[in-house]
Amino acid sequence: VDKVIVPSFYVRDIFLGLYKSLTGEKCKVIEWGIDKNILKEDIQKETNSTDGNLQLAFLGNFLHYKGNKTFLKLVNYYKTSDSLKFSIIGNIFDPSIVPSCKNLHVAGGYTRDNVVKKIHQVNPDLILLLSNWPETFSYTLSEAIASVVPVIATDGGALRERVSKESVGFLVPIE
Repeated sequence: VDKVIVPSFYVRDIFLGLYKSLTGEKCKVIEWGIDKNILKEDIQKETNSTDGNLQLAFLGNFLHYKGNKTFLKLVNYYKTSDSLKFSIIGNIFDPSIVPSCKNLHVAGGYTRDNVVKKIHQVNPDLILLLSNWPETFSYTLSEAIASVVPVIATDGGALRERVSKESVGFLVPIE
């Protein structure tokens, strides 16, 4: 092998640890998924109203390994809050797990072509990326970065690396 291309330094470190004959020069990090053309459109995020509400959005497929259970615990805990609003921006494969709460809005799925516009329609203050396993990259993080909305992400894998490197949000323990 002349060159190994990986999507994050997290994966690079794993490969270098597993394959002792692989050197850093042969293992190149190319961060796939950042579409510079997306950044050209809708770059100015509308500012949220000053009504005192905090709008938190789950972005991506609403699945267990993406942190939907943690998100639902937050929604349930704050279900009677008048100042905390939640949204789900993404596909929901099991609608029966989504509670009916006055402060929860389901925006639905999106495509790569309309993701920034969809995020701006919801107008969140923060996007929650609550993956419960160390991701090797994260297209969802790339979408959040393109929307210019800060994130709260779990501190595992490439999420930790990219959020820290890009200074695009805050990290919470993966546990």
